[in-house]
Amino acid sequence: MGTHSWTVWIDAPADTIFDIYSDIERFPEWEVGVREVKDVTGPGDQPGTTYSVRYGPFASRSEVVEVERPRRLVTTTAGVFGLRARSTSELAPEAGGTRLTISFETWWPSRLLGRLLEKAMLNPSTLRRELANLKALAEREARFGRPE
Repeated sequence: MGTHSWTVWIDAPADTIFDIYSDIERFPEWEVGVREVKDVTGPGDQPGTTYSVRYGPFASRSEVVEVERPRRLVTTTAGVFGLRARSTSELAPEAGGTRLTISFETWWPSRLLGRLLEKAMLNPSTLRRELANLKALAEREARFGRPE
């Protein structure tokens, strides 16, 4: 039903960003509203890995379907109200850093309900904040390493 895309330039190598971005256990460090990550069946950089994430009162179930380390990560998600989604994340070297582009395609059983829910769930200010969190985390780790 809907296609959404966000891009951020990060002053860090693609490997550093990919390591953070694909680490399911690290989602709460940069994603807004993550209350719990559970039922993780493998590493986030391996096709076939599944996991559940709880955001507030809602949960979603995702599967890693395609990985080209450190350039591409594709997941599918089944969420509330019948949401089905496919997220494609691509990392490309640019100007001494990396450009991360995330494309999110959604399908809903009800077109009208889907439009309303997307406005709430895919709020641009929340998504900008998440990308800013990821950018800050990756840039800090590129300079100083991951804190123990």
